[in-house]
Amino acid sequence: MREEHFAVLTDSLDFCREHKGLEVYAWCIMPRHVHLTFRAKDNNPGVLLKEQKPYTSKQ
Repeated sequence: MREEHFAVLTDSLDFCREHKGLEVYAWCIMPRHVHLTFRAKDNNPGVLLKEQKPYTSKQ
């Protein structure tokens, strides 16, 4: 994974933390996937991830 891919993912997580109610407790970026331990403030983790995935995949 290249440095710009890390930046896209971390920027996306930061945006979701600031604007979507994402609370990240632990994360690990692997070459082909990501591990997250998180909580959605509105108890909507599926909705939150659904909104986050298209942004990161398009970047």
